[in-house]
Amino acid sequence: MSPGVADKTFLGRIVWSVVVNLIVFLRSAAAGDDTCLMQAASNKLRGKELVSFMKNCKALMELICHDRAIDQSLIDEMKESFIKKCVKQSVGR
Repeated sequence: MSPGVADKTFLGRIVWSVVVNLIVFLRSAAAGDDTCLMQAASNKLRGKELVSFMKNCKALMELICHDRAIDQSLIDEMKESFIKKCVKQSVGR
């Protein structure tokens, strides 16, 4: 196998892992307001899959919390404080 093929295979595995983790997250999120940790535990994620899922989940929660702060017309310190608290609660840490 040439180096180019190996790189594509590795990249394909990473993309596949991200897609699977997002599907798991979205299915769990649609079922309720579980934290990222609760979703990871219910799906029995371990090792690299858990780390990848938690990164993706946290990034998604940051976007969602930011949108909520904008919807509530929060600005400056109040906005930052809200986002930080929202993400912490959503991730479960």
